[in-house]
Amino acid sequence: MSEMVRMTSSGLDQVDSLGFIVIAPRSQIGAGVFSEEMDKDSMQRKVQRRVAEYNDTGMYDWFEQSFLPVLGKATVEAISWEDTISHIGSANKSYGEDLEDFYNLCLRFNGRQGEASNGNG
Repeated sequence: MSEMVRMTSSGLDQVDSLGFIVIAPRSQIGAGVFSEEMDKDSMQRKVQRRVAEYNDTGMYDWFEQSFLPVLGKATVEAISWEDTISHIGSANKSYGEDLEDFYNLCLRFNGRQGEASNGNG
C-alpha cells in the first residue's frame, strides 16, 4: 500500500482514507487471533526489522518517507466474514445466500463447523 502511494504523483496528502482490513471468522476476531498483527506498533517493528535485514539505505529511506506516513494515516481493523456476507446479502439476497453456503462449507472443511451460519439463509 505504501509503495502504491509513493508511486502516485499526488502523494499521501491527496488520499482521503487508507485501510488495512482483515476479513476473518467472527470467532477468531473475538478470540484476539489477529490482535498483535493488527497493532500498528507491532506492524512498524516487523517492517523495520525486515528493512534492517536488507542493509540498504534506500530501504531505510522508503521506511521513513513512505511506510511510516502511510501507517500513521491508515485505519487497521478486522471485519468478520459473517458481517461481510450479511452486508452483501442485504444488497443481493441470491449472492448473499451463495456466499453463506460457500462460507459454511469452508468452515466445515477447515474444522470450524460450529462457527458456521450467520443467520442470513
